[in-house]
Amino acid sequence: MISNYPSLISYDEFRTNIQDIQTTTDNIIKDLKDKGDPAARSVLSYYQGLFSLINAEKHYRAGSYNEALTDFTDAEKKIEEFQKMGTGLTVEYQQKAERLDLFTKGRQSECKALIKGAAIDDQIANLIEAVNSYTLEIEIVSKLKKPVLTYNAEARKNFLQGLIYRLEGLQAENQKDFRLAKKKHLDSYGFFTKAAYYNPTYTVWIKEQDNTIKKTMFDIVKAKAEKEWSRAFKLSNNGSFLESSEKCRASSKLYLRASTLALEQRDKLLMESHSHMLKASMFEAKANEFIKIKNDAKSAVPQYELAAEEMTHGLDIFPKREDDKQMIKRWEAQLFYYKGHYFQTQGIIKLDAEEFKEALDLFNQAEEQFVKALEEAEISSDPDTFELVEKAHAEAKGYIGMCKTVLD
Repeated sequence: MISNYPSLISYDEFRTNIQDIQTTTDNIIKDLKDKGDPAARSVLSYYQGLFSLINAEKHYRAGSYNEALTDFTDAEKKIEEFQKMGTGLTVEYQQKAERLDLFTKGRQSECKALIKGAAIDDQIANLIEAVNSYTLEIEIVSKLKKPVLTYNAEARKNFLQGLIYRLEGLQAENQKDFRLAKKKHLDSYGFFTKAAYYNPTYTVWIKEQDNTIKKTMFDIVKAKAEKEWSRAFKLSNNGSFLESSEKCRASSKLYLRASTLALEQRDKLLMESHSHMLKASMFEAKANEFIKIKNDAKSAVPQYELAAEEMTHGLDIFPKREDDKQMIKRWEAQLFYYKGHYFQTQGIIKLDAEEFKEALDLFNQAEEQFVKALEEAEISSDPDTFELVEKAHAEAKGYIGMCKTVLD
């Protein structure tokens, strides 16, 4: 009778020494083959299944999922052969075999999901199947009164559920639905935390998912910053300088927020430098409001000074690489543009006060800055920046000519 055989060995994937159990199982298989009686042949199927499962686990841990899938499939066949003994099995034997069968089915689904090149939809479908297998396994091990095995299955189930949400989050990111991605990644984080509670070996995934959430939040905030920047640009072109200034301020704050979420130092510095650049644009918009709308050159002077300061800060921390050369040159053109207007606006004040010599000196300084701005704008290959600076340079030359005419 099968019931006369000792209690079947249980497999604990987290605590069992895989080499020891493989050796033990191999010895049991040899012993059962020597016995040769019907009961021994029946129990032999269980241990042959367990032996294939152990080989599969070794491949699984090594990341060789195709090989693991082959061995898990073989393990399932052997265990099912054992289960077909039906009435010849004790309740304990039935439950242990069923638990191992469900574990094996879950692992097969995992391997299908993890095989290189699998489509995300297929990965999710297979992981859901694995979760279902482990959910049923939890019911079985609860009946066996094996708390450790229950914890193992709970850990696996929660980990895979977290992995499902993580993949769904990545899908949402690919579709640029960052809000949905954020929700999915937060759900994933929660399940990874549960998995780590049941088994601390999953703790590493909490850190991994935390980084994923930060990356998603980074993408969300960066997209918002870019959107506000675009709105500010359109408002400025339409002459709505105060509204443009507010949008620049909002964009600057968002870029600064993005810098705190960046995982890479380069991204952090890029976001910080963009924050300074948008703050410079904010001051520029205020200056335009004073000059073009309110005809108040005096109030515009400090705005251009502040714009130049912010632009300098932005350039100082910009992470410079060869492929960033054109952007840096465009920003440098913008810096000289602000400096030029700083002098030119003061020149206009002197001109209005009929202090022509002082005005001429300031307009000359302005022209020097605009010439530098033109040089940088040309290298940047940005026609819009070049056109903007060229117009300012022409104005400076016009003011210089006006002053010289009066002084001559």
